Amino acid sequence: MDYSDYEFLKVEKADRVATLTLNRPDILNAVNSRMHHEIEQIWLDLAADRDVNAILFTGAGRAFCAGGDVKGMAAGKLVGGGPGGDRFNRGPITAANGRRIVENMLDVEQPIIGAINGDAIGLGATLAHATLSWCRRRRASPTLTSKSGSSRATAARLSGRC
Repeated sequence: MDYSDYEFLKVEKADRVATLTLNRPDILNAVNSRMHHEIEQIWLDLAADRDVNAILFTGAGRAFCAGGDVKGMAAGKLVGGGPGGDRFNRGPITAANGRRIVENMLDVEQPIIGAINGDAIGLGATLAHATLSWCRRRRASPTLTSKSGSSRATAARLSGRC
């Protein structure tokens, strides 16, 4: 699978392990609109990649992820572009986009190992927590699998009740 259209995420594959790196180290991997949409999509692409048996998730530089790009928000840049030829230029970020990131992570069948290399704030903390939730999900009862599609099952996984 080709990951070259990802601008702020770097995917490197070796020995059937994909290393997924948040790649905006100059601003502590703060998330702008495009990066948010990329994080939402990458889990679907990695899950479909038959050459990947495990995923190592980390951040470039000295932080895992500083959350939202506050300077970009202040400049009105977090809302993104809108419809266009670019699959990551999908307009403003909504609560549904945030939910889909976590749901897409939890639906990945390959193991996701969080290599949290520094601060994880806001969305960064959510991403770090979701790697832990992914591990818990594998020990969950069969009724709380990713295939159930149940929002209650997802909430149970995230809260640690399973």
